[in-house]
Amino acid sequence: MPVLKKDVSAKANDEDVHTILGGESEFQGKLVFNSGRVCINGKFNGEIETENTLLIGDTARVKANIKAGSILITGEVIGDIVAKTSVAIERPGRLKGTVVTPELMIEKGVIFEGTCKMEDAAGGGKSKLFSVDKDTKLSDKDTKLSDKDKAANKAS
Repeated sequence: MPVLKKDVSAKANDEDVHTILGGESEFQGKLVFNSGRVCINGKFNGEIETENTLLIGDTARVKANIKAGSILITGEVIGDIVAKTSVAIERPGRLKGTVVTPELMIEKGVIFEGTCKMEDAAGGGKSKLFSVDKDTKLSDKDTKLSDKDKAANKAS
């Protein structure tokens, strides 16, 4: 089976995805992509860099430090991630590592073991503190800011 193929199991349209590492493929090294969405469904070990969207499919097993515009994870990732726009982890996704991104979305039922720093990857911009779907109900306790947080928000 070829390393690059057009069959995508990740959440993307075929015409949107320019490069795919297939489910039975294994690759080690550094991947740098300058254009288009990238989808990985196989095993990868190393570094990944792209200014665009990186899709980690259900069957993917990735051990890498990743720099990307945005990342959607439905497979397994072990490593540090820096995303300029967002990181989304959807079932049955698993992430173990450090995440730096202005927006992090974690679907119920996924596994995230690590730390997250919510900051604008370009530096200095405002970040979203959390993201919830329309069915999530938050109590006053969940949304109430402490006096310290209120003071910090006024200062910025």
